[in-house]
Amino acid sequence: MSEVNYIQHMNGLYVKLYEDDRLNPSHVSIYFALFKYWNLNRFQNPFSVARYEIMKLAKVKSPNTYSKCIKELMVWDYLTYEASHNPYQGSRFSLVNFCTSTSANNGQPLIRGYSKNGRPLSSTYSKNGRALIPSKTYKLNNINERENSLTLDLIVEFFLSEKVGKEEAQKFWNHYESNGWLIGGKTPMIDWQASARNWILRSKEINKKQVVQKMDYLHTTSKKNYNESL
Repeated sequence: MSEVNYIQHMNGLYVKLYEDDRLNPSHVSIYFALFKYWNLNRFQNPFSVARYEIMKLAKVKSPNTYSKCIKELMVWDYLTYEASHNPYQGSRFSLVNFCTSTSANNGQPLIRGYSKNGRPLSSTYSKNGRALIPSKTYKLNNINERENSLTLDLIVEFFLSEKVGKEEAQKFWNHYESNGWLIGGKTPMIDWQASARNWILRSKEINKKQVVQKMDYLHTTSKKNYNESL
């Protein structure tokens, strides 16, 4: 069995996948399909597997997409590949070992972006777990740009300047404070003022719809006399 630690390899791989913007879902899907067969072969390199098995597991329908992704994964140093011209013998793959170094204290893998206790460290979070908005998002009066601590008072002040009440500012603050100031729950917020304006526009649209629904254009009553002609 090759000297591959499953957990350490996956930790190292996830960091590489996160940082590599060249990859698309097909690359990742094909890699993990190959990883499954590599694991079944006890991490021995090279190992053989048929193309149709990888395509079926990776949910890739197009042979052209498969070939393109395999070649790019090879160029980008994820694997090496030998095509098989024998229909009864699979192609030969060798996957790169992404195992990370281990800590001398507890044997846990230490990779860039992770602390000793295994918790991820991100530039968008402070040591106490509170979200930090990038400094370029703090534009006071559109003149001075500097790093500040975003507070509820600052949010309220901005909403009032947009002629929107404190209640809506509180809703905005509660929503993003609870999810770490992520747009859609995934992407770190870059410009909180732009996000606040979008929030205000959406709230106005919602209020308009509610008003229209409450209006009774037919002026009907619950005591309709059906003996009367229409």
